[in-house]
Amino acid sequence: MVEKKESGFVRWIKGLSKRQIRVGFLIYFVVILLFFVFPPLTKVVNKVHPLVWGMPFVMFFTFLAWFLFGIGINVLFEVENIRNDFS
Repeated sequence: MVEKKESGFVRWIKGLSKRQIRVGFLIYFVVILLFFVFPPLTKVVNKVHPLVWGMPFVMFFTFLAWFLFGIGINVLFEVENIRNDFS
């Protein structure tokens, strides 16, 4: 029977504590939310021109934030799946 070797990334993920992983993802999600919570940061992206993919930049930025949230949740699920941490 052939044993499956783990990559260095998988060993690193398994070496982290559950708290470290959750804090890392919390920081990721808070950074994304900062642009919508604090008005000075929102003014940076609140432009009607230029258009990105046919929509104002602020709409594109909102869709981008939702997309990044989805990616983050998916990665968190995969990390917990690698660690067998569903609890």
